Amino acid sequence: MEVKGNFINYGSYVDVHGNDSVYLSLEKGKVTIDKAEVMEAEAKEMEAKAKPTVTEGKPTAIDAKEAPVSKNQIMADTINGMEASGELKKRGDFGLLMIAMNQSDDMPDFATPRSYLDYLAQELKIEGVPSESIICKMVAKTRGMFPNWTFTDTSDITETNRRINVGKYFISAVRKGR
Repeated sequence: MEVKGNFINYGSYVDVHGNDSVYLSLEKGKVTIDKAEVMEAEAKEMEAKAKPTVTEGKPTAIDAKEAPVSKNQIMADTINGMEASGELKKRGDFGLLMIAMNQSDDMPDFATPRSYLDYLAQELKIEGVPSESIICKMVAKTRGMFPNWTFTDTSDITETNRRINVGKYFISAVRKGR
């Protein structure tokens, strides 16, 4: 039996002279009595090693999980991701996003293509937004309520489904990001 510190053993009770705090531990059949300061210092050291270090100016993974992501940031990330992955194949696809948002209850609503483009460029900081005329043309040729759209410029079911899927993908991704 290994013993550290002054104590008087009364069965399972340990009386430490000088009212020191102690920790009792049992390892491989040996009882150890350690002073609290030693054990607390070791615990703090272990905690420090377990925590990721914070680098100046860069948020850690823990910071990212704790910080709520704004709805605008989710939308911007979704649109940028769709552009990068090729989901937004044509400039008119941006118009599909506007229509899908306008026809969804939990999304922003835009009265005009200009207000939508201002939102993309100024609030979401999306670069290379299409012209207002491209958005207007897509709005003019889209019929029905999302996701049951039809289009006056095509009867090709593949293109119709592609356009509907652009809207579905966007709405789904934004909702999942919340």
